[in-house]
Amino acid sequence: MDPLDSFDAFTVAVRARLQLGAEAYRSRPSSSRPLPELADQLAAECEDLAGWAACLWPRLRQLSETLQALETCPIGHTNPAGPPSDDWERMFHVASRRVDELRDQLAKQSLLRVAAEQRAGQRHVVALEARLAELEGRTA
Repeated sequence: MDPLDSFDAFTVAVRARLQLGAEAYRSRPSSSRPLPELADQLAAECEDLAGWAACLWPRLRQLSETLQALETCPIGHTNPAGPPSDDWERMFHVASRRVDELRDQLAKQSLLRVAAEQRAGQRHVVALEARLAELEGRTA
């Protein structure tokens, strides 16, 4: 990427920061401050930049290592730390089969439960018919 491609956006951002600073320090603009005070302010800003760089450096190193691993990752791998994409496809099929098995087991359990309820209902009907016959004075 050419740094000049983003230079316009950078200058817009710098201009916005300068405008914020001008508004914040309107009563005492930088142009009227004594040079030693400006030098101290600049030194403090450099310390801030160094501090932010120290905070960002490990994250940038890790990002760089990850990007390097992705660039050197053989074709067929989607994740340098994980299995190749064909392994992901195999794992998807295994998981799909397992989902099908679980769905079949659930359907079977549901059918068994319905059958058990029907048998219980049939026994209940037989018991009611027997009681009715008894009340009517006949044997079932």
